[in-house]
Amino acid sequence: MKIQKKFRKYFPKKRITIATLSNRFKGSVCSWLAKCWEEDGYKVEVITDLEKAPKTDLLILHLNLTHIPDHILDSARKICPVIVNGAANSINKTLFSQQALSIDSDHAGKVIVKTKANYGGIPELIHDQKVFDDFNLDKHIESIHGAINENKETAEKFWLTTSTLDPNDYPKFTSIDAVPNGVWKNPKLMVEKYLPEINSDGKHVLRHWYFFGDRDFSRTLIAQHSSPKWGSMTDEERVISRKEWWQIKVNLKPSVPEEVQAVREALNLDYGRIDWALHEGVPVVFDANKTPFIGNWSLKNELDQQRHAIMQGLAKGIEDFL
Repeated sequence: MKIQKKFRKYFPKKRITIATLSNRFKGSVCSWLAKCWEEDGYKVEVITDLEKAPKTDLLILHLNLTHIPDHILDSARKICPVIVNGAANSINKTLFSQQALSIDSDHAGKVIVKTKANYGGIPELIHDQKVFDDFNLDKHIESIHGAINENKETAEKFWLTTSTLDPNDYPKFTSIDAVPNGVWKNPKLMVEKYLPEINSDGKHVLRHWYFFGDRDFSRTLIAQHSSPKWGSMTDEERVISRKEWWQIKVNLKPSVPEEVQAVREALNLDYGRIDWALHEGVPVVFDANKTPFIGNWSLKNELDQQRHAIMQGLAKGIEDFL
């Protein structure tokens, strides 16, 4: 007999456990998916301590770290043999960047300096210093820009020793020769060709490919700013971006070029987001993320209801693992 929707929580299908860090789940895509799974009758539990976790039918590693330590993976395998992103132990940019440069590279165009770690190295800083909820991102980014712009001596010391950069606005230089010497000596940093996508209106385009199992969808950010991120967009650009949610469709087949799909395969990503663009018609991958965020879950307005509907489609990717 078919169980009515209102009684599903009393007859759960399977247990899904999501392992996360204490400050990095609320507002994530995975938090929206968890709501969808609960609606569909799954029992969902979010944990921060793998050592104390009970056995489960499916474990999702939602850990906002570039590299997952072996001891965490060992603990994960003890509670569940089926692990989403269990083989994605690193998303270091050096593993997939096709535009990385050395000081001796023959490249005459603009370049961009990034951290090898994800999101400007900020997640590692938070985790290593165990500051979590006490970390002030805006203040830290302000200190980064202050060190870069203060004077030549301070800037050179910064480039030589820093493990973090502003993830929403990586520094750009006119050429390889213009890159500070400290960058090349810093093992935490890397230099890439600056290969933006610019549309017919002269605005910069960043493409987001979201995926979970065999389901995916794509969206774009378009901004006058050279690094299209939500924080760098004008109010008008944000209005246009919000409207795009009504044009998005969840796909059963990959909706991006093979070059972008290849990065997902190389990193063994079951779930996440890849940021990419079309530079003069050629796909260029900028970043890979295992814990993408879209804002706090809500059904209060039409936009949130539409986003929830999209997430319901993406959530069906769970069937790949259960």
